[in-house]
Amino acid sequence: GRVVLQNRAAAQIWRIESLERSPGGYAQHRAFHADGREMRPDEWPSIQILMHGRYQPEEVRIERQDGTTGWMALNAAAIVGADGQVEAAVVVMSDVTRLKEAEAAASASGVEAEQANRAKDEFLAMLGHELRNPLAPITTALQLMRLRGGPAIDKERSIIDRQVQHLTRLVDDLLDISRITRGKVELRKERVRVVDLLARAMEATSPLF
Repeated sequence: GRVVLQNRAAAQIWRIESLERSPGGYAQHRAFHADGREMRPDEWPSIQILMHGRYQPEEVRIERQDGTTGWMALNAAAIVGADGQVEAAVVVMSDVTRLKEAEAAASASGVEAEQANRAKDEFLAMLGHELRNPLAPITTALQLMRLRGGPAIDKERSIIDRQVQHLTRLVDDLLDISRITRGKVELRKERVRVVDLLARAMEATSPLF
């Protein structure tokens, strides 16, 4: 477990002049697995290599002696002597703090976007119900007008009837949030007379002229 050599990058990661070169010197540092468990002394990559000849790479959170924290990607390999025995371990430490911070920020943004999308869906659903409420009395009034009849109101009743049917279809589509969000709005195709389309266009734009 004695540290033989370290480069400048290792000193920068740990923010110390040099690692303690005595056996077990690694124990002066603290590191934690991704699940939050603190790394035991025998779990450090150098010791794993010396004991078992292998190490499973992982990313760990480190706590330095000055109280600062960061993330480090660890990997290690064995140096094998002529007799086939493990003589030493080479440990590679990569500072991935900025990467982990970016991942955390992206995850937080994703949560915020999901919450915003859910709020939008709730608003659209509420709006759909609020729009549907006045349709029932309007439909009832139309039925009463139809029962009473009379040429004086037939044209107006026909206009209102068509617009209410159109509004009802729009509200039904609005209430079907899942279909809208997946882009699966279904178009109602039917044969129509051009003169009817012109009449409806005039109805819609009559307030402008």
